[in-house]
Amino acid sequence: MQLATGFVAREGASDPAQLLAAQRATPEMLQRLRGCYRALEEATAGESEGQEADLAFHLIIAEAGGNDLFLSLLKLLDSQILKQIALARAKSSREAGLPGRVLLEHKAILEAIEARDPAAARQAALDHIRNACGRLGSGEIAL
Repeated sequence: MQLATGFVAREGASDPAQLLAAQRATPEMLQRLRGCYRALEEATAGESEGQEADLAFHLIIAEAGGNDLFLSLLKLLDSQILKQIALARAKSSREAGLPGRVLLEHKAILEAIEARDPAAARQAALDHIRNACGRLGSGEIAL
């Protein structure tokens, strides 16, 4: 699967997942999401690679939305998503300040879900996926 195709699939699955997560996330799901975010902070500080925490962050969002179809789709794509994450993190680490900006993208998603703001969660997730696609030189996503 080409990277751009994978991003289109992620965008299609993430859009409703963010909306649902912002509406349906349980306190336990929010706690798990915060834990993944803390692992991403550690990875950004250079304490770990972070691919698994990054993938888990997005899978928990899909799970929190309560729609098994979205979760299944992301799990089906997990090897492609891990590849995208690994490439993005490798490229990000070579550009000063970029890992911190990527972390802020995840923070925006988390905060929107915590605030129960579906529109903000959707926008933050779309911005993150489109930015990741751009960082990898995969071009603009258009559905």
